[in-house]
Amino acid sequence: MSAEAAAGHEVRVLGEDGKCADGTDDYRNERINIVIEDGKVIWASMY
Repeated sequence: MSAEAAAGHEVRVLGEDGKCADGTDDYRNERINIVIEDGKVIWASMY
């Protein structure tokens, strides 16, 4: 289990290796949105 999940956060991948995933504009305090390049998180935001 990741540290984020253990803390009660949901992790959502919004993009990976130049490909964007569908996302919604709903605000959720417990969600962390991330973008991944070459297996590394290059961007993260909570909203």
